Amino acid sequence: MLFLAENPSALLHKISEIYDRIAFAVSGKYSEFEELRIAGVRLADMRGYSYGREDVRARDLANAYSQALSTIFTQQMKPYEVEILVAEVANDNGRNELYHIMFDGTVADEHGSVAIGGHAETLNAAIKEAYQPDWDLATGVREP
Repeated sequence: MLFLAENPSALLHKISEIYDRIAFAVSGKYSEFEELRIAGVRLADMRGYSYGREDVRARDLANAYSQALSTIFTQQMKPYEVEILVAEVANDNGRNELYHIMFDGTVADEHGSVAIGGHAETLNAAIKEAYQPDWDLATGVREP
């Protein structure tokens, strides 16, 4: 699993670890996505503490983010300006999970690759043209 982000700030992070093997990447307004990131960390910590570390799943976090953004989209004057990716690296050669959550709460289960943000369509086209499923980490970082 490889996340890349253009980020001119050394202090504001667009990519973060939420929990063991679960990552969070975002595009949008910092104050809004930081609030969501912290809520996700708290949810994961509570679930891991209450049940077990293996019970914390990216799918559950994606659903929680979806519900929160959907509620904000329908009930607030101004929706959040964010797009979120939640990813889970599989245990024991299982299947990695990648969820794309839009500003309105729509969730998509992504496979292979996905780009978010202002130039997502252009980036997605370039990635789909160049991406090979057998790339190792060094190749993925090096390729355009």
